[in-house]
Amino acid sequence: MILLSILLAAIFFGLSCIHIYWGLGGKWAFADAFPTNEDGTQLQQVPGMAASFIVAAGLFCFGLIYLIKAEMVSISLPTILNNYGLWVIAGIFLLRAIGDFNYVGIFKKIKTTPFAKKDNKIYTPLCMFIGLTTVILTFYVIKTTSPVSSSTIDVITKFSLKMAVNTKGRASSIYWYMCQSVGGVSKSFRSTDWIQYNSPSSHFGAGIQSISTA
Repeated sequence: MILLSILLAAIFFGLSCIHIYWGLGGKWAFADAFPTNEDGTQLQQVPGMAASFIVAAGLFCFGLIYLIKAEMVSISLPTILNNYGLWVIAGIFLLRAIGDFNYVGIFKKIKTTPFAKKDNKIYTPLCMFIGLTTVILTFYVIKTTSPVSSSTIDVITKFSLKMAVNTKGRASSIYWYMCQSVGGVSKSFRSTDWIQYNSPSSHFGAGIQSISTA
């Protein structure tokens, strides 16, 4: 999944560079980047330098989020971005792939313009790829990094301390009973969590020590 994160980040960084290039006056691939009517007239005013740079900054930030979630860049995201950033990105690009049912996306009606042809071959497939792979990546991140909730920790602590009495404080037995008691949750209870809660300074560790010395 790290390779997938790098790939998606590279795509966004590349798109960001293209928008910077357009903002600086570049013309490559610019003419066919916006939908038109069948007679070739533009649907809206072509974005200027400021708009191009704003979009470039947004795309760069999107790419950075992938690297942060892959723990390749040490930057703390705001809680809302950390929890929902990838979902937002996936939603944006999946909606773009679906389109407006007229000029852009899978279900567009106008399909003969230069933009529509590029949209069929490049833009929509790319948006679909970004959206679907981001969903996959998001589920992977949730599965592998979601911490155990405080309520679950309380259940584990109480149950494990009770089992410690019956096992005379043997940590290995406590851990085995803990895994049996929480089932699937134990898969997300990382080794670092076990060390933390088994340390003498923690409530859990202090309980174990008191039982072990009893």
